[in-house]
Amino acid sequence: MRLKTMCLSLGLALVPAATGAEAADWNSGAGSIKDGRAGGISVPAPIPVTETFKWYLRADVGGGYMKEPQVSERGMTYGYDRDPAEGPPFGMSPAWFNPDFDTFAVGGVGAGLYLTPRFRADVTVDVRTKSDVKAEGRYTYRGDPAIYDAGNTGRQVRFDGRTVEQTDVRATVALANLYWDLTERGSRFVPYIGLGAGFAVRSLDRRHTTAEIGTDVTDPANQTTFTAATFSGQTKAHQLAPAASATAGVGYTLGPGMVLDLNYRYTYIGEVDFSTQVAYGQIVAGRQIGASSRMTIGDTHEHTIRAGVRWNVW
Repeated sequence: MRLKTMCLSLGLALVPAATGAEAADWNSGAGSIKDGRAGGISVPAPIPVTETFKWYLRADVGGGYMKEPQVSERGMTYGYDRDPAEGPPFGMSPAWFNPDFDTFAVGGVGAGLYLTPRFRADVTVDVRTKSDVKAEGRYTYRGDPAIYDAGNTGRQVRFDGRTVEQTDVRATVALANLYWDLTERGSRFVPYIGLGAGFAVRSLDRRHTTAEIGTDVTDPANQTTFTAATFSGQTKAHQLAPAASATAGVGYTLGPGMVLDLNYRYTYIGEVDFSTQVAYGQIVAGRQIGASSRMTIGDTHEHTIRAGVRWNVW
């Protein structure tokens, strides 16, 4: 009986010691840094939320510069009744043309598709502000004596003409573009490069007027007006031309649904040509009744800085 009492007393005495030791080393199973085992319980890092958007809309505005395109005309002819001694009939001089294509503003919209985390494609339509081609020139020639001095009286007729015209040019460019994002989608800054191909619609409005006066200059003291003529014509046309582009830019991600876009774009637009029927207001013996004047506006090379927003919509 005494032995049982002593064992029970010893057991009760060891309980507090064992409890305290376990409390002092509560994570002994997890180990410690000193003995080479992990200390504490690891907490898993948050998993990034993957963007699931496939489609986006975009809007862009900007300004650009282009080198003046070559402008030429053929078909308009003056001096059918010119004195053969002065040479054959002549047309509009290239020096008369003064194109104004230097700077322009551009605005556009588009819709795109995310193909992979790095590749995306979109279709864009951009509209440019108006450019114009002005022309102004003067000419003088002597009339054919066989027409204006059939009686060999020595009369001479001098013709003085002035041509004024203007062509307004507006361009709308539609492109299919493919981009490669240099960092994965969702990064704060996403630089990218891209190429595009499509077409341009050039809307043209040309207005031509030539006023010509013939003067009898046989008697310097009595230079009477012999005859006058007006040639005029106007054409509105829409011409298609090939277009291509190269783009480099950077996107700044504001959130899963919006990206700011700043980019440089080079755009090539092919040449166009169109005809304008120029009719004489007054018909003079031996002279043409009218002309089909064809104007050509050469290739253009645009350099544009654009800023825009892309909205991830679905």
